[in-house]
Amino acid sequence: MRKILAAVATGLALVLCQLTPSFAQAPYAIVELSGGSVAAGVGLSWGSGTLIFQGKRYPLRLSGISLASVGVS
Repeated sequence: MRKILAAVATGLALVLCQLTPSFAQAPYAIVELSGGSVAAGVGLSWGSGTLIFQGKRYPLRLSGISLASVGVS
């Protein structure tokens, strides 16, 4: 009986969460990014992109270093 009540309560909670209205607004800004990373103990990440704000485009550059990393992306 407890399992049935728990299942009903969980289902009801999920339904009620989905009924909550969400008000979507147009974004204030958009960021477009691309980049990559490589790591073997010490990693390096890089990227570039564009910030679009109030109809104007602003170039972006990103870079960073990480420790104790392994991988390529």
